[in-house]
Amino acid sequence: MKELLDSEVQRFNYMYPRSCVRFAEIIGRRVSHITGCDDELHVREQRVPVNQRIVMFVENREEISDEELERFAVQVAAMIGDTA
Repeated sequence: MKELLDSEVQRFNYMYPRSCVRFAEIIGRRVSHITGCDDELHVREQRVPVNQRIVMFVENREEISDEELERFAVQVAAMIGDTA
């Protein structure tokens, strides 16, 4: 799954070079970093659920609409499928 999410980070960075994305897995009440910018929490990042266990955090999303973020999350969910 990490390799698939790494490719999605690269795709996101290509599409939105001024923004940053990271993916994390929800384990109980904890959020565990998988891949992306860094594993630090940032005040201005937006949490976007991908599926039941995976969430993406997006920084500097001023130029990205809610619809674009939702579409990207759906594409990621389809890409990782049952591996999550």
